[in-house]
Amino acid sequence: MGSDNIDHRLRQHANRDQNADPAYPNLGMSIAAVERLDALLVIGCNLRREVPMLAHRVRKAALRGAQISFVNPARFDYQFPIASYLDAAPALLVGELAAIFAACLAEAQEPPAHVASLVRAAKVEARHRAVATALQSGERRAVWLGALALRHAAFADLRALAAALAGITGASFGVLAEGANAAGAYLAGAVPHRVAGGRACATPGLSASQMLQTPLSTYLLLGVEPWEDALDPECMRTLEAAQRVIAITPFASTALRAVAHVLLPMGTFAETYGTYVNFEGRWQSFAGAATPVGDARPGWKVLRVLGNALGLASFEYQSAQEVRDEVQRACIEPLATAYAGCLEPAAAQHPAAVVDVPMYHVDALVRREMCIRDRP
Repeated sequence: MGSDNIDHRLRQHANRDQNADPAYPNLGMSIAAVERLDALLVIGCNLRREVPMLAHRVRKAALRGAQISFVNPARFDYQFPIASYLDAAPALLVGELAAIFAACLAEAQEPPAHVASLVRAAKVEARHRAVATALQSGERRAVWLGALALRHAAFADLRALAAALAGITGASFGVLAEGANAAGAYLAGAVPHRVAGGRACATPGLSASQMLQTPLSTYLLLGVEPWEDALDPECMRTLEAAQRVIAITPFASTALRAVAHVLLPMGTFAETYGTYVNFEGRWQSFAGAATPVGDARPGWKVLRVLGNALGLASFEYQSAQEVRDEVQRACIEPLATAYAGCLEPAAAQHPAAVVDVPMYHVDALVRREMCIRDRP
């Protein structure tokens, strides 16, 4: 329909450096290689809850002697040895990371120009040196950003510092994007600044946070419960002020009925063929395990029929596999998988709160699964 206002990043609102995004968020290494790491620094991440299976591989690395360190806005428990743990208020995380950066610099070594002023101004203390020493252990090193960092108001600053830190320490750099298929969403063009295949969009649209701050005329929600999935507490008021809200959803909740003018029933992910792209870029397809209930249809089919009703071209798909194949064809060219930014991080403190979403609260399906299991 000509709109570039499309986004899946409902819990991320710091997007000022998004043009430097890689083609899709990735680990910066293979998943199997995690177990062979000698040192790992994880920033803004409740690893056991965000990515439990990856935490298990980190545990295997730690048990064989890898130096694992965390920089977090809160202290979380782990079932493996931790070399160093630095916790600080969310507003101080950028400064703490800059101090770790300064502690990693060799004598007379200069930091990259875009982070130089912030790193030189950092006050290095023993806790920063402890993290720096752990990160510089061994040969195989990695730096990761997690979901707590993604939701932080200073995410762009944290990413610029973390990527530069990985560069000077010879570590790989990765981002543990939120959601099971964030990489697939990027590659399909479900972001306002990219089209399918990870290529830049000619006319970037609004991000999810921007769309939910000022009312637009029409909203199409696909599998979204904004009051749970978005960080903006005022998002429901924005939707209430819109002329039209169309919700394609498996669940007709009371809150959604209060803002939606049209509800179209959609099957869950388990009731359709689909494809996930994981942190290392591996495409993994699956078949539906059940038939959608009643009048519900797979999400891709609902969108295809809407396209047909609107008379749009290229909406003749007969299967979800055809949709997947089209996205794969758009990804034939070599994809840039590394962060390519040189943003100058802001020195000011960033007012922020810890936004830690419980693992059984991340989406509509698991939220209801817990409700069912909790019943006597």
